[in-house]
Amino acid sequence: ILNSVSFMLLSGNVPTLFALELGATGTYVGVLGSLNFITYFFMPLGRRAIRGRPIIKVFGWSWMLRYWGMIPVIAAPFFARAGMPGWGLVLILGGSLLFNIWRGIGLIGNNPVVGMLAGDRDRGAFLSNVQIANSMTAIAASAATMFVLGAWSGDMLYGALIGIGILAGSAASSILLGLPEPEAYRPPAGSSFAATVKEAWADPRLRRFVAVFAPLSFSAGTARTFIVTHARILYGQSPGLVMAYSVAFNIGSVAAGYLSRKLMDRLGAKPMYVVFTAAAALATVPAVWSPAFAPGLQAFAFLALLNFIVGLGIAGEENAGQAYFFSIIKPEHMVDLAVVYFVVYGLGGALGSAAGGVFLDALSSVGAAPATSYRLLYLAAF
Repeated sequence: ILNSVSFMLLSGNVPTLFALELGATGTYVGVLGSLNFITYFFMPLGRRAIRGRPIIKVFGWSWMLRYWGMIPVIAAPFFARAGMPGWGLVLILGGSLLFNIWRGIGLIGNNPVVGMLAGDRDRGAFLSNVQIANSMTAIAASAATMFVLGAWSGDMLYGALIGIGILAGSAASSILLGLPEPEAYRPPAGSSFAATVKEAWADPRLRRFVAVFAPLSFSAGTARTFIVTHARILYGQSPGLVMAYSVAFNIGSVAAGYLSRKLMDRLGAKPMYVVFTAAAALATVPAVWSPAFAPGLQAFAFLALLNFIVGLGIAGEENAGQAYFFSIIKPEHMVDLAVVYFVVYGLGGALGSAAGGVFLDALSSVGAAPATSYRLLYLAAF
């Protein structure tokens, strides 16, 4: 719960809205969003770090350092007030980079800990419950942030929200350090990452999964990053309302978790992956349409529904994909193949986010209307 609150404030819509407050461009927003995905490229450093060290210690201390890496961002409002918003944007980008480097190193422990806690029975239900807990916490945090941004405004407020996120994350990491060691998921002594991947890659199920997972990650990276600016720029919505749409997005994630919990262990992970992937594709259709509503009740209803269905599709797709991935690999391969899983996810998401920002700015530079740019962006995601 603490980690979800912190992640919501330090890696979600809040840094994006903060950057827009300081005058960020579409390309900047795309690069900022891509940092949430390039984090996975640092997992090999975590793989090296757990040699001779407890997995839980590497996990916990790396995530403690990821929160402390955001401390310089608290100074961004002071640079903005001194007439140097560009330096504020540098601090946001730099802090987010440190956050994601340490997050990636620590993530090497995520799948072993989740796998240890999930066990072999009712794994789909367990993963769904974790997703529901994360999403419910994100809803509460988004709603609280919505009311705060609705009542107050200004760059100092964003700095305060970042500070709260750092404190909550530090507390979460302290608790994480007290969890038991997931020994069953430690790679065998002397095992080779390359040899493990080569052995696992001989399974055609893994090859097919990666072939599907990579383009889905690209599309989801685009949709996740620009669903925020879609409401802010295209429909002129206030930061408070943008956070309200974040609540709708996370309610969609809860709905996906509930459906997964009810159906995945009965129907299987792969059929649910297909169903949720289709739902995620269809969820982008209203964004391609993006009707010209003026700010008001119609725009609010449309954007709330859009965020709900996008959240449901993406969360369901990723939850089912992870459950299927767990089902086709050996426990002793979990750590090494988690690196493959997250690097593929991170590469697709980073490219989707960064390319989306460049795409929007390129269209803007040739005179395309914002509505046209966003429609084409989501058409590509579809």
